[in-house]
Amino acid sequence: MKEKKNALLPLGSIVYLEKGTVKLMVVGRGAVFNDDIDKVVFRGYEDEEEQRYLEVYQDWEKNLDIPKKSN
Repeated sequence: MKEKKNALLPLGSIVYLEKGTVKLMVVGRGAVFNDDIDKVVFRGYEDEEEQRYLEVYQDWEKNLDIPKKSN
């Protein structure tokens, strides 16, 4: 399952990277971009705190003054 380009996966998610042969667990934010993910095997735990974090993160990201990568 492909994830939205700018969506952050919850911690604990299990993924395969493009051209990857082993599963990796998401244990931090920002180390892997969704463009690098080939397949999500398992989505990590999500609750209201995770949803709130994503809202705050997306608001913060909108106000960044850096050029966005175009595909």
